[in-house]
Amino acid sequence: MFTLSAVERLGWQSGQFEGSNPSPSTMEIDFDRQHDQIKRVKEKLKKDGIFNHPDLDVVCMCGSNTSDSGGELSDIDITTVMKTENPKRVDLRAIVELGLQIRKFAFQESLSGNVVPIVISTIRLEEAQVALAEASNPNKLIIPIHWLHYPSLEFAAINEPPKLVEGLLSGHFLLGNKDNVLEKFRKIDRQQFGCLAGLDWLTDSFRVLLANINNGEFPINRQPDSFLKKLALHNLEYFWKWNIIRKIIEKKTGRSPDSWKTMEQLSSFIPDDLWKLSSQVRELRHNGPWVSVEEIIELHTETFNVLSNLNGSN
Repeated sequence: MFTLSAVERLGWQSGQFEGSNPSPSTMEIDFDRQHDQIKRVKEKLKKDGIFNHPDLDVVCMCGSNTSDSGGELSDIDITTVMKTENPKRVDLRAIVELGLQIRKFAFQESLSGNVVPIVISTIRLEEAQVALAEASNPNKLIIPIHWLHYPSLEFAAINEPPKLVEGLLSGHFLLGNKDNVLEKFRKIDRQQFGCLAGLDWLTDSFRVLLANINNGEFPINRQPDSFLKKLALHNLEYFWKWNIIRKIIEKKTGRSPDSWKTMEQLSSFIPDDLWKLSSQVRELRHNGPWVSVEEIIELHTETFNVLSNLNGSN
């Protein structure tokens, strides 16, 4: 069903599409309301301290500005970084715990008023997630919260441009020391942590799932569960195909397979347990919406355990 919720939220009225625009005063009123709500949610995030984990090293909050909001605050950025003795190992359990914590906060806010915070972990999906939230929650104000999570500073250094990370860490520190963190970040030897490259988009879709999934627990859907599950499973299968199975075959045979069919023909070069797990990922991807959240979490956990073994980072 076509909805005008996003347009109406900015003050458009029926019949104004024929060469007319909303009046500046109307737009200012609605932008003021949006900015007030964003500031309110941001202050509540600061006050409530929603993230709690013994290995959490950094929680930093700032906001993004956009030209179409007059240079004012248009969304909220939260960056979390873990402390770890082994930067090459990604702790999926910590991501699950933090994801469920921000999920609880966002659903409580959605149920208590006329705003719907949605958690975005990658700019690549921002507009799609906002559009889905608007379609699922007409006549409510959608507040994007960018949650950037790094299992270590080394993970951030490998997967993000340095200036982007320094920008994210330039905001208000709720946990950690800004000067110490930035100094440590600038001294990282990136050549030592190449095994972490490309893992950000896999953890991105996983965090989008964790932070937004309803799973039948709440009377509203901030994002469609089917979208969240399919996104996570699609990226997981893609990762197994190109970043695990193909790389093992390349290393053992010198061949570079370009499809699952070719990989099946060369599956004798893959350890049985890994081939079985990759087949399970492929099967569950095609089941999409009917796969449980617990199964998806388990598959991601096993995947990162495999990566740790392959990289010798246990």
